Amino acid sequence: MMRSMGALMWFSALRPCHFSPETLKPKDMKHLLEWQFLRPYQVTASRVHRTILNLHIPSMKQHQKEAAKDWSTATACICAGFTDCTQEEFVQLTALCPVCALERWRQRVARLRLPTLEFTNFVFFDPRTGKPILRSRCNEMIREALDVALDHIPQEDRERIVKMLSMKSWRSGVGTEIVTKGNAGFVAAAFLAHSQTDITQTYYHKGGDLERISVLPDLVDSIL
Repeated sequence: MMRSMGALMWFSALRPCHFSPETLKPKDMKHLLEWQFLRPYQVTASRVHRTILNLHIPSMKQHQKEAAKDWSTATACICAGFTDCTQEEFVQLTALCPVCALERWRQRVARLRLPTLEFTNFVFFDPRTGKPILRSRCNEMIREALDVALDHIPQEDRERIVKMLSMKSWRSGVGTEIVTKGNAGFVAAAFLAHSQTDITQTYYHKGGDLERISVLPDLVDSIL
């Protein structure tokens, strides 16, 4: 469940409210992702047959319903057709694939004996209780997992880093990654489903001295 959640947070534009609520009150759960909102389809590109997963979330606005717009995003299988790796690397890749990870979680859900069936329409929930995982607990689980994953970092530095991270960090990280790969800010804005690029600029890391120095060779080449 955590793997599929992490993969979707990285490879789609879903927000924390689509994974976990602040409370179990209806108003806080109205944006949670449901199984019925997942719409898979197949495409073939560059001779690779790939599964695309469209995540369509109806608008939950109560006022001016006729003007409210449904919201959707999409992600794709990242391991289909990938052959330039070892078998061990491919297994690790499928573990990070948002489509494959979610399918494994779906199959696991079908075998669960849950104490309550009240919330099984939601994609993500605690398999021990059958209830959605509250945001505070979800952030704790993410920090606990990151503390293990980053064990190669000195403990003092690791504690400082992990303490700053939460579910919201994924969107900031994705925005930063898109921009630092050389894409324009509007590309990151489109991926994160922001209406204006100035909103996106509050998400991604602003370039420091190292980033500024790194672009100098390209600037020199353009002048020459």
